[in-house]
Amino acid sequence: MRAQGKWLLFDKVAEAPPWPVLSSLYHIGWGAPDMQATYKRLLDSGVRFETPLTDISQVLEAPAGRAFFAYVDGPDHAMIEINGARDDTFQHVHLLSADPVTTGQWYLKHFGATSTNPTNPSREARLHNGLQIYPFMGADLDGVRFYWYPQAFGQGSYPEAWKGRSTFASPRGRVLDHIAFSVEGLDQALARLEADGVKVLQRPKPAMNGLFRSAFVSAPDGVELEIVEARQ
Repeated sequence: MRAQGKWLLFDKVAEAPPWPVLSSLYHIGWGAPDMQATYKRLLDSGVRFETPLTDISQVLEAPAGRAFFAYVDGPDHAMIEINGARDDTFQHVHLLSADPVTTGQWYLKHFGATSTNPTNPSREARLHNGLQIYPFMGADLDGVRFYWYPQAFGQGSYPEAWKGRSTFASPRGRVLDHIAFSVEGLDQALARLEADGVKVLQRPKPAMNGLFRSAFVSAPDGVELEIVEARQ
C-alpha cells in the first residue's frame, strides 16, 4: 500500500504474528485535522481502539482540549496512532529505545535525518501518568517523523508482557517487522555505513521478484534496517 509516497508492505504468514510491544518498533501513525470527527467516524465504522480519544495537551504543553490522540487496534493487533495534525497523512514511526537520544543521533549521523529536539537534548528521566516518556528524541526523514521513547515506557505500559525480560525482542517476524530507507547507490551506501562501523546483516540481493535490490544493516535496539536501492 502506498501512502503519500511511502510504502507499507504486508507479508502473508501461516500464523498470526506476535504483537505485544516487546521490540523497539512501537507503532505507526497518521494525522487527523479533526480528531473528534475522525474518532467518531472510525468508531461508527467498527474500528476497535486500544486507547480511546485522549487529551495529551499537558504532555505537549498546549492549551487543554487542543491536542488529542488515540491508538487503533489494527489487524493482527498492529498499533496505529491517529493524532491531531494539519492533514490526514501517514505521519510517523514511533520506536522505543534503551537510549533514545543516542539512538536518534545515530539516525541523524548515518541517514541525514533532521533533529526536532534541542541541540543538546536532556537525558533526564521524566514521567507522565506514571510512565516514563523522557528522555525523548524526534527526527524528520523524507517527510516522516521518527520518535524514540525510553524502553521503560514499554515496560511500564505492558508489564505482563515484559515480565522476566530486560532487553528488546527482535522485531523480525512480529506484527511490525522492520523499516526501510531508500538510497540512490546501494553499494556505495553500504560501503560508507561499514566504514562508519555499521554492521551489514545481509548483502545486496534482488527483492520483490527482482523489482529492486536491498540489504539489511544492524540498527540500535535490535532493529534490522532495510536499505533499498531507489529505482532510477
